[in-house]
Amino acid sequence: MTAENKPKKSVVFSDEGHDELLIEQIEELDVNALWFQPEDYFEIKAQSRLDAKEWRRKGYGVLLKETFENPIEEAQEYLNAFCLLEDKLSRRGLERHLSRRHGEERSDLKDRARYCVLSHQRRLKRDGIKIDEMEEQLSKIYQDICRCAKVFARRLAKADEVVVQDGESNDLANSIVDENECVGDGGRKMERRLSNFSVKSGNSYDSFRLPPNSVMASRSHRGAGSGEKPNCPTVPASPTEEYYAAIA
Repeated sequence: MTAENKPKKSVVFSDEGHDELLIEQIEELDVNALWFQPEDYFEIKAQSRLDAKEWRRKGYGVLLKETFENPIEEAQEYLNAFCLLEDKLSRRGLERHLSRRHGEERSDLKDRARYCVLSHQRRLKRDGIKIDEMEEQLSKIYQDICRCAKVFARRLAKADEVVVQDGESNDLANSIVDENECVGDGGRKMERRLSNFSVKSGNSYDSFRLPPNSVMASRSHRGAGSGEKPNCPTVPASPTEEYYAAIA
């Protein structure tokens, strides 16, 4: 088909009535009405703390108490119960405020991870390690020390899957709370005494606080009298264990 025989294209405008769009200028909205203000964030934070306190008072804090750094065997079941809670009891996103122990473990883990990475980086620079190798070693040690956070996130994802399949329900959470209340108050009283001691002394339950020398102190504290057996020499050391051995 030549250019002469090629059909021509044309645009035709209809003579029928057209819709007219009228735009009216409205008054300029107040910026304070469009965006959250500092006082709004303060109120949200204060209300969240009150909700978390009431949530713990009802006994639901047990659902997160031993699910992070040293999880119990029932950790997945407890997290399932936490995620299954209905709207009025659901506190997703406030996990670190819903259990004192859970919050302390997360704060301590953050401090340890920061200290390990920065101090190991200084040691590698002092030893003249190349940037590429340094990045790999820092990545390994950070992944190793934060493994429990990764496991916790995966368990929460599995719990969300259970919610999608089964729907929300308070039954499992209430049964766990009732079961723990039936065990007795002796253990909880001892825990409160230890917690009060920690607040007064400035130490958390696992004594893993900065400054740096406290890291080594906490390691010796965990090893002495804890009943933990040292690794066999034939067992490969993790990046974190190799790091501690290097700075010991």
